[in-house]
Amino acid sequence: MQEVTRYAIGKEGFLKAAEFFKANRLIIRMRQHIDQDKNFVNATMTFISRAFLTKAKKYLSPTQRESLDLFVGRKLFEKEKPHIVDKFFEDYFSPRALTSDKIMELLEKYEIIDKVGLFFPVLVQELTFLGEKVFYRPKNGSIICETRDFIESEMGSNLCILYIVY
Repeated sequence: MQEVTRYAIGKEGFLKAAEFFKANRLIIRMRQHIDQDKNFVNATMTFISRAFLTKAKKYLSPTQRESLDLFVGRKLFEKEKPHIVDKFFEDYFSPRALTSDKIMELLEKYEIIDKVGLFFPVLVQELTFLGEKVFYRPKNGSIICETRDFIESEMGSNLCILYIVY
């Protein structure tokens, strides 16, 4: 049986798929859509939800997972593609965040944590360590509570004080 060679299109032109993956590139196949901004938002949010904190998310509550994805998505769009922020808010952020008080509370806490520069270097790093530490353990409600307490009490209250002083 003959092996089928697959190709991917990159900046350099056509590459064999194996070369594309070796170069640590991502291929996302999307539906044909007139609104390319909507396509980009859908692809980005799908990637974030499946690739960001994959091990730790198993031990987070659904609202914790959703709020982290929304916050990271917002930060990404604001930095990399500001013209898409409105589409993101319309299609993703508003329907999910504005209908859930818990998600909004977490997003507000992440905003405070981020304003003092500790969201990615501390919170995300701690969640990554958590995922590595407990990855093979059965899902446990106490880990969800511990994560909530870490965000709400330890990081949240300490950073409110830091933010006011800063």
